[in-house]
Parts: sequence; C-alpha cells; structure tokens
Amino acid sequence: MLRLLTIALLLLLPATALAVTYACTVEKRYDLRRSYTREQTKKGQFSVRITEGRESATLRRCAFESKRQKISCDQPRPADRIEFDATTKRKKFYCFAPQAEVQLFSDLRFVDNNGRGGISFGTCTVAP
Repeated sequence: MLRLLTIALLLLLPATALAVTYACTVEKRYDLRRSYTREQTKKGQFSVRITEGRESATLRRCAFESKRQKISCDQPRPADRIEFDATTKRKKFYCFAPQAEVQLFSDLRFVDNNGRGGISFGTCTVAP
C-alpha cells in the first residue's frame, strides 16, 4: 500500500521537482593560449552547473570576476541534445550553437569542451 502511495505521489510531482543539479568544480583547465596553473584555476573558481530534468537539461559556466569581486555565471543554456553511452557510462550534454559539450561520468568526473578551444576537467557533486 505504501509503495502504491509513493508511486502515485511521484507521478503527481511536477517535472522540475525531479530535476537534479550537479555542481562541477574545475580542477584542470587548458585553452589555445595556455595551460592554467593550479593556482590560476583555484583563483578563477571555475565551475559548471548542470541541471537535468526528465527530458531536458541546462548548462551554466561560472567563474570569479575580479573586477566585481564575486562569482558570476552565464545565462542557463539549454542542452540541444543529451546522449548516454552505456559502454563508458557517461552522459554527454551538447549545445550546438557554441559547439560545446559537457561529459558527465558515472563517478561524477566531468569534461567541459567550451567549443572555443578550451577544455576543463574536474569533479561534480549533487547540489542540494
């Protein structure tokens, strides 16, 4: 009986209630001009946020803005396509316009290809 009640409640919840957000901290970062040192990466506080619902996801990139002395994030960008690779157990989130992709692995490691010659690596946690 309790099981049926739980299933019924889950079906009544809006899709946004079933969304999960991954807060991904960049640990290594490279672009066309340079490889960022550990200190530069730490100072830049680079991160990626993935919010995934049942059939959609949004991506945001964040970094420390020295002029404003705070972390700022770009506007949420909807993923144009989401693919799951069962062999490597990773999910790929594609944004076609900037030719960017974020790959999220089952152990919560991630790779962010920004589509402009930059790539970042790190680890995600499930955000509260």
